[in-house]
Amino acid sequence: MVRFFVALCVIIFALTSLTGPGFDIFGPVLQTQYLRWGALHPILVWSEPWRLLSAVFVHFGVLHLLMNMGALVSWGSALERTFGSARFVITFVGTGIFGFVVSVAWSLLGSGVLALTAGASGGLFGLMCFEVGYLLRARDPAWKQALIRAVVFIVIIGLLASVNNAAHIGGGVAGAGFGYLSYRERMWRKFDRFWKALAAALVILSLVSIGLSHQSPIWRAQRQAMLHNGSVD
Repeated sequence: MVRFFVALCVIIFALTSLTGPGFDIFGPVLQTQYLRWGALHPILVWSEPWRLLSAVFVHFGVLHLLMNMGALVSWGSALERTFGSARFVITFVGTGIFGFVVSVAWSLLGSGVLALTAGASGGLFGLMCFEVGYLLRARDPAWKQALIRAVVFIVIIGLLASVNNAAHIGGGVAGAGFGYLSYRERMWRKFDRFWKALAAALVILSLVSIGLSHQSPIWRAQRQAMLHNGSVD
């Protein structure tokens, strides 16, 4: 499933870059294009809540995509090999959604900064911090080192670029919590069919959320307004 989500993010990035004016994968992309393929704006969360999911697969530029896909292959593959595809999907997609929930809450109730956001990094920090929670429940002292690595990584990324720290922290906390609960292997074996069904549903909903964003009248209205004002060639 790691390959599936990497492919999905790459495809969405290509569609975002190549289906708008200019057809330049390395050039600037209109905000309407990001909205068209699933990006999230805090004020849209009430009318189009599926963007909390679709935004996980949208990336702002080649560097953003490459960094996140490299991390997804590294952390995601390790978790999937150890715990299986269902737990990987639930962790990555679930914490990605939760990260954006925290991000929207922070924008609306905290910082007051209302800006377009997207990216898989909330889910990636969820994957990283899954280890923290799991080791903590196992009473393995290595959880401290895992936590330090996660915190250091969040700080470094925050210093290097303008990133959505609220989504990172939200995803990380959710991942640690899920890892803590996942230590009960009997729970996974007992409800194996449920977890697999949930993972399959999240995969399907990921595709549906992108389709709903593409069909949204909001980005179309913005595009028409830009055309009317001469902002788009």
